[in-house]
Amino acid sequence: MKKYIRPQEIAKNLNIDVATVWRWVNAGILPKPFKPTQRTTVFDAEQVQAALDKIQFEQAKAQS
Repeated sequence: MKKYIRPQEIAKNLNIDVATVWRWVNAGILPKPFKPTQRTTVFDAEQVQAALDKIQFEQAKAQS
């Protein structure tokens, strides 16, 4: 079963502002969300985790 995460949860988990989540989406850092209902926006949790893992890997690679 797929898990979904709301933009506010991503911001809280990463200790960033929700506006930063949207900036990262626009910059292609995070995957595009989808709207299961008119008033709800969610991200696929696996895709978000994969994007964050990629960022972490690239940062580690740059430091070595």
